[in-house]
Amino acid sequence: MKDQKSKASGYRWLVLAVFMLITLVNQACWITFAPITGEAAQYYGTSDLMIGLLSLVFLVVYVLIVIPAAWLIDTLGFRRAVSIGAALTAAFAVLRWFFASSFAIVLISQVGIALGQPLVLGAITQLSARWFPVRERGTATGLGTLAIYLGVLAAMFLTPPLTAALTMKGMLLSYAAAAVAAAIFFIAAARDFPRQAATGAGQAERLGMFEGLKSMLRNRDFILLMIIFFIGITAGADVRSQLLAAPGCQFPVRFFLLNAGPTGFQYGAEIAQPAPEGPSNSLLLVMGQISGIVFILGMDAFLLRGHPGC
Repeated sequence: MKDQKSKASGYRWLVLAVFMLITLVNQACWITFAPITGEAAQYYGTSDLMIGLLSLVFLVVYVLIVIPAAWLIDTLGFRRAVSIGAALTAAFAVLRWFFASSFAIVLISQVGIALGQPLVLGAITQLSARWFPVRERGTATGLGTLAIYLGVLAAMFLTPPLTAALTMKGMLLSYAAAAVAAAIFFIAAARDFPRQAATGAGQAERLGMFEGLKSMLRNRDFILLMIIFFIGITAGADVRSQLLAAPGCQFPVRFFLLNAGPTGFQYGAEIAQPAPEGPSNSLLLVMGQISGIVFILGMDAFLLRGHPGC
């Protein structure tokens, strides 16, 4: 029994590692074109605004499908739901490489990758609850969330030199290869549950998906946490990122301002009990996505109003 416990305890870190890898790659695919907006606009013969749409579409898709995605996570479980997200990421990353010269198909591919995003990002607290003892869940959630920012950082630094060295199609091939590899690693290594449940994991009776949503939306503390995620965390980062203007400044601002995110996700999962972890995590994330859309559009309108000739 002791050996089984030790083996399960060690394996949880591998499960977390492959989850972090697919999260990182998914986020890198999201922001691929942001650091080369001008070059991409010239390559596709379109405007900077249309290139920005390749990233903005992720925010819109997330808001539209977050509830179905949370239901899938709750119904199918962590491994199968994230595997679907990983497969969507890999398949559409390959598609956008294969048709790299077509802006329309690249945009469709971005939508496809965006469909997989909430299935990946929405599962971190379920992974933590199933695989990690209570004392380690904050750390696990923090590392899973860190992968989001590492993916953005990787794309910001790697896309320009990859494009310069390999051309647009070669750069997209690099991301496609990374997405396929990450999906294979996750599907091969991930498991829904350890052989022996982590301390305190899976012992409480859980509500169903929709009952859990109703419970959370009647929970005063959880509603306050949603408001904090909308105003105090992501919205503030978007405003500061826009004001700083320089793309290279956006990641550090988000990184240091959003360091409370993992604590918020784990706290949300705990105060939402007996609601399932997937919907609680997804609701908090969607508040950030909505605030991102609102503030990006708001800042763009403000800048255009201040500079009508732009």
